[in-house]
Amino acid sequence: MINFELTDEHKMLQDTVRKFTLKEVEPVAGKLDRSAVFLEKEFMKIYKGMADLGFFRLLIPEEYGGTGGFDILACSIIFREIAKASAGMAGAYMPPMIVCGVILNKFCTEEQKKEVSSVACIRRNDYLFWCYRAWRGI
Repeated sequence: MINFELTDEHKMLQDTVRKFTLKEVEPVAGKLDRSAVFLEKEFMKIYKGMADLGFFRLLIPEEYGGTGGFDILACSIIFREIAKASAGMAGAYMPPMIVCGVILNKFCTEEQKKEVSSVACIRRNDYLFWCYRAWRGI
């Protein structure tokens, strides 16, 4: 029989994301999701908060600057909690985080993995550029 209960770690993550979403996302969610123009200031404030909490590093091993020990379920928990407030912010979270995590773990050389760790790019907004470079072999 399959156990569908969340682990204690997943429950703690869910609580953290829920509190973050209520404080940072929900107050501006309607504005973000309904605006005809990209609201960079509001978006980047939330995105930086997500990065500061380690949401983008869940699938990255600790030795390469990630949080390690989490799985795709943890990413789904983050996506779901953010999506409750803003579909746009949730949509901005999931694809790059999974792509970066999968690319790093499955396709990058040891040298590329060390580069991520040395420049700590996953903690900043340039991690997407790093993923693109790794994927393209630049």
